[in-house]
Amino acid sequence: VDGGEVVAHTSNAALQLQNVKADSIRASTSNGAITGTVDTPICELTTSNAKITLQINSQTSGTYTLSTSNAQVDVTVPQNASYRLTATTSNGDVTFDIPNLTYTTNTRTSKTAQTTNYDAAQTKITVNIQTSNADIDVQRNVANI
Repeated sequence: VDGGEVVAHTSNAALQLQNVKADSIRASTSNGAITGTVDTPICELTTSNAKITLQINSQTSGTYTLSTSNAQVDVTVPQNASYRLTATTSNGDVTFDIPNLTYTTNTRTSKTAQTTNYDAAQTKITVNIQTSNADIDVQRNVANI
């Protein structure tokens, strides 16, 4: 998919968003995983009882909101951007594997942080993640140029 608004809804099935470049992406399912690689300024992904695995390839600013329950969330952000990250789980570990972060919340189950140059950055990626009973991992794509 390339361009426009992408809206996808299903139930009891997985959603795969492979190399989707769009003006916005809104996708939801229940009891199905959401996986993919996306480039969009607006992304909202929601599922329940299933994992979310997302690679953000955007070279423009954007906001990504990801929500699931009882399942892990793994996010890879592009290398050449600044980040504002918020992640919360009720029972699991939150890990941000990104250098130069300043934390305003930093507990095992909840973290809020941004890169030190976020306010002055040209490309700003905001990621908000919520799950329960599972881990959240956010890492930087070191292969992305």
